[in-house]
Amino acid sequence: MYFYGLPEQMIDNINIENMTVHSTLGAELRESKNIKLKNIAIYPEQAPALLLENVQHVEVEGFRTDPELTPVFEVAGNRSEGITLPSSYQLKTGKEVAENSVILR
Repeated sequence: MYFYGLPEQMIDNINIENMTVHSTLGAELRESKNIKLKNIAIYPEQAPALLLENVQHVEVEGFRTDPELTPVFEVAGNRSEGITLPSSYQLKTGKEVAENSVILR
């Protein structure tokens, strides 16, 4: 599952619910905003299960993946902000990501 917008034209309003993905690589969302992922299961062969780069206003709830996968979430990009992720999985953030950009619940 890939959503790649452009810095000057972000993809807006991504809503995905009740979906399961089995793949070699995890989902990638770049240059996108207003994202809601609810009851999503992503089972990649390689980590991370969900890569978010330069995304804004993201809410993930009811997420499932292989508990042995590390990291499950990766957030990158200096324009990333307003991201809410489940606290039950490991998170990796890039050095350029502002400290308050990601909230774990």
